[in-house]
Amino acid sequence: MISQPKINSTSVRQLLKAWEYPAKLGKHPLAQLACVEHYLNKLGRSESDIKRGLAVKEILNDGIQTLRPPSGDPDPYAKEWRTYLILTERYCFGRLPEWIIVNLSISSRSFYRELKDGVDQLVIFLNHLEEESQNNLEEIILEDSTKLPVGKLQPPALPDQAIIGRSSLTKTISELVIKQKIKKIALFGLPGVGKTTATLEILEDQEIIDYFVDGFVWIGLGPNVSLEQELYRLASFAGINDSQIGQLSTDELRVQIRHSLSSKKILFVFDDAWDAGDLHYLCLQSKDSAVLCTTRQPSLAIDFAQPVGALSVSELDLNQSKHLLNEIAADLFDGQDEKIETLYQLAGGLPLALTIFGRYLRRQGYQGQKNRLQVAFENLKERSSRQSLSINLEQHDLSGSREKSLGDVIGLSCDTLTPTARQLFHSLSIIPPKPNSFDFDTALNLADHSAQPLYELIDSGLVESVGEDRYTLHQAIFDVAGSIDPPKTATSRFVESMQKVVEQGESNYKLLEPNRTNIDAALALCFEGGLIHEASQILVLFGPFLLDRGQIKFAEEYLALLGQHFEAASYPPDIVNEIYANIEFLHGAVANQLGKYDDALNHLNEVVEAAETAPLRDTRLKSLAILLDIYGKRSDQKRVQELVEQIKHQTSQSTNAYLVGEVYSDLSYAYYTLNEMELAHEYILKAKSVYEKNGFNMGMIWLTYGLILFDSDLSSTIMYYEKALTAFQENGMEGDRINVLNNIAVVYMLKAQWTKALELSKEVYQFRQELGDPDGCAISLVNLSYVTLALRDAESASEYIEAGLVLARETKVQYREASLLINKSALGELRGDFELAIESGKEAFEIATKANLSMSQGLAAAKMAIAYLAQDLLSEAEYWVTISYDTFKGLDLPHMLAHSNKLMAELYFRKDELAKAHAHLEEALPYFDKTIEGVTDPIEVLQTSAQILRQVGDDKRAEEYLHKARILIKQQSGQIKDPTLKKAFLDHYNSNF
Repeated sequence: MISQPKINSTSVRQLLKAWEYPAKLGKHPLAQLACVEHYLNKLGRSESDIKRGLAVKEILNDGIQTLRPPSGDPDPYAKEWRTYLILTERYCFGRLPEWIIVNLSISSRSFYRELKDGVDQLVIFLNHLEEESQNNLEEIILEDSTKLPVGKLQPPALPDQAIIGRSSLTKTISELVIKQKIKKIALFGLPGVGKTTATLEILEDQEIIDYFVDGFVWIGLGPNVSLEQELYRLASFAGINDSQIGQLSTDELRVQIRHSLSSKKILFVFDDAWDAGDLHYLCLQSKDSAVLCTTRQPSLAIDFAQPVGALSVSELDLNQSKHLLNEIAADLFDGQDEKIETLYQLAGGLPLALTIFGRYLRRQGYQGQKNRLQVAFENLKERSSRQSLSINLEQHDLSGSREKSLGDVIGLSCDTLTPTARQLFHSLSIIPPKPNSFDFDTALNLADHSAQPLYELIDSGLVESVGEDRYTLHQAIFDVAGSIDPPKTATSRFVESMQKVVEQGESNYKLLEPNRTNIDAALALCFEGGLIHEASQILVLFGPFLLDRGQIKFAEEYLALLGQHFEAASYPPDIVNEIYANIEFLHGAVANQLGKYDDALNHLNEVVEAAETAPLRDTRLKSLAILLDIYGKRSDQKRVQELVEQIKHQTSQSTNAYLVGEVYSDLSYAYYTLNEMELAHEYILKAKSVYEKNGFNMGMIWLTYGLILFDSDLSSTIMYYEKALTAFQENGMEGDRINVLNNIAVVYMLKAQWTKALELSKEVYQFRQELGDPDGCAISLVNLSYVTLALRDAESASEYIEAGLVLARETKVQYREASLLINKSALGELRGDFELAIESGKEAFEIATKANLSMSQGLAAAKMAIAYLAQDLLSEAEYWVTISYDTFKGLDLPHMLAHSNKLMAELYFRKDELAKAHAHLEEALPYFDKTIEGVTDPIEVLQTSAQILRQVGDDKRAEEYLHKARILIKQQSGQIKDPTLKKAFLDHYNSNF
């Protein structure tokens, strides 16, 4: 006779140590106990070691549950909870003794004493259970029905705290199931997002309760479900007795269950499905019943329920998270919204994480332990602490099975991954988590150019799809991914991917915007890993994007880091030279943006000297293009001409199509400033051809077209500006978009549409202030002062002029200074302060003469002529108006020449030399008759022309011009919103009628 295995503390400890190994449990001598046989008989016999081991595990779990105190949440500091927590943490969760001792705040002696007591009580439980079985009891009676094995057919109890943010989901499911008669619903979402909890709330809905008159069937699945056991439970529920179950095959049993339930109206819930086959095997509902399953896997949900029945359970938003945290730890976060926001970010709105964090903080802060609470809060900021924090605190999942920690909950999904998918999963931990995302190419590169690992992660629910070919990792999943160091190749591959992104983004900033955080992460990895060469290559392309966005401080911080690490780097001479050239280029670009042109020239000339080798030709060419822009601003035509020749030679050697097209556009504008219009048109056509051939955004081409047509065809200019504006908006090039808005504002000035011009100029000025662009601000202040002068707002004009002069002198851009002084001269005229008008005009003229700014010379001379005319100082007026006339005639600028002719006509009219006055007026009138656009003050021109025409006896034409003047006065006064300004405007012009 075979002796019965002996139940003692040694044998029970052996079982507990094999907790995670069902096959090993099934082979242990205690697996032959009568109580195990009874358990197996109830479910249908099976000689499988795994099935026998699972039965042993269920019985052990029942015994452990008898040690749990009768009510309340687990409290690690309460003595009555110690035995239960020590036993579960040590064996069910596999915690080390040291961890348990620290977390329960007990001594080693207490730990081992309580552990021994717990094992001894399990021995008593098993002996008692075995005695009942030996007495041939038909069924094992357990003391508490809530302690029965996983998979009972009644739903578990609702959680203690309120369910937050799921009411709309309940309404949707009620609509689908009851009204639309959808038979299969699948809730999918991240592990810990609350799919099971949401399902429990659905089962509390009165409409659902009333509709499914025969109730609910709840079956917990999971990755290691025993389908045979669940099928037997379903059979028992369907009223099939044990003797029948034992005589039927599984297929026959499934048919019998379906038949027995055919007239029922039941909602079947399959919680935590991992395999579509499991669902198919157990879905035996009638035509009037419905099935609701929960799963981590989006693909399983869609396959099972089709898109119409597959519903995503999302994370909680900030307000919902705040509500949940306050439910868990009332008053703990009063007035500490900043801490709640931090917890929300750390948990990513995941209900399970929020629950764990909230309970953890509640325990640490009980009885007002503020210091301890703060330490605990800081502890949560550590990735390893968050993922290992136990639900230990004894968090059961709702089906009754236990998980070890937040990391373990997510880790179940990781356990199913293939080695290549697991490797990619850990590689993705170097990419910042949600709400940041990454693109398909980046994932492909990290996965050694195989898409399958990514698809596997998506199907498992670990990676979320967040748009066309973009993906993300939730914060909690990101924490788990980072628990194991990524492969050594991950960093270099990720950096390589971001290098490609910035290369592609050079011609399309919209590619950079969604990858901004990733580029920052790649740069951080470069600096951490000593990849300074790669960092410089990324920054030389990424820097212009930062400057365009006005993020100069970021660019400067990166430059400082690059310089700091460059000093400590060790590279061959050619790499050192390349990094040095990249650093100098970035310094030059930043200095140019800040209007520090002398600094910019120094840095960029260093690049031109250093960047002679082939790999640096593009950096050299970019530097030459910025130098061309700076010398153009300074009206140094000799240097501009020299640079044009250098750039043309350098461009022929570049293979960067976008850069070549951009430089052709720069050359076109340079030729325009040199008044070589034929070459200007030739190079803009070359640029257009390159852009069209390569499919580049055409914004820069249309902008340059508008610039070079500005003096000859204002209608075409505005058309091209509007095309450029649209193109830059599509491309995400904010800085260039603002520059176009500025140019459009100038056109509105020429059209005398002052209100629109003012609105746009203010918008441009505000952006340039945020950008930290002093030269751009000076340009805006020139325009703002010009517009406010036209609106006769002397006070605002004066403020804009003085602020602009400060910036123009700081940046040493003489053209800006001359323009502002010309406006200051006009301000003197407006105020009747002709001394100021003449003084400012002369200062502007001197600056323009020294800097060879011909147009500014002509304008300054014209302003002084106006001031002298106003004082009837006709000889002085004649001197300056002649200079203005000769200047504009030499520049071939018809609209400015017309203005000088008008002044000439007025001068000779004052001198009673009507023939000369009429001759100059007739020279101006063809332009005025053709278009009034481009005239500095069209109303004044019309009025003066009418006066002269009337004096020479041409009353008909005089009346025509006065009529036109009246129309313009009415139109322009209608645009002026300020009543004081409107009155000043009307008084000024109406006094001449």
